[in-house]
Amino acid sequence: MEQLLASFHSLGSGGVFSRVFGHSAHLSLEILSHKGEITLRVVTSGAERATLEKLIVGLYPDALIEEQPEVNIFENRATIRGGEIVTKKSYFEPIKSYQKLESDPINSVLSALAKLGIQESALIQIAICPKADTWQSKALKYEKKLAKSHSGAFA
Repeated sequence: MEQLLASFHSLGSGGVFSRVFGHSAHLSLEILSHKGEITLRVVTSGAERATLEKLIVGLYPDALIEEQPEVNIFENRATIRGGEIVTKKSYFEPIKSYQKLESDPINSVLSALAKLGIQESALIQIAICPKADTWQSKALKYEKKLAKSHSGAFA
């Protein structure tokens, strides 16, 4: 997935894609649980679809890509709840690093969705819009400051 996101970023952050289409690419990764079935969806505009399909098939040759109709998970629902996750730290700091992951984090998400009843639906959506590489200079400054503060601790 990291390779897919990196490829997607290169398309939408001032590269050929944004020069051709005049904007950055937008994409939504979704895990949908509806009518007892869990699906992974990648949602994008029609202009970006063909390029995204090529990226996915290039990285995952066995991937089955099908256009699906939009699902209204709110239809005939008595109760609707929503939420948003916002980090306390700066946007360039990791939530967890690869070294701290003891298991695949998607397993706990899928386990929770699998427990939903046939009449329940849930959607986890991650909206992505590549940003220009200018944020990286801030991250590098932070990294140097962090390294400097930790260098004295190990002396």
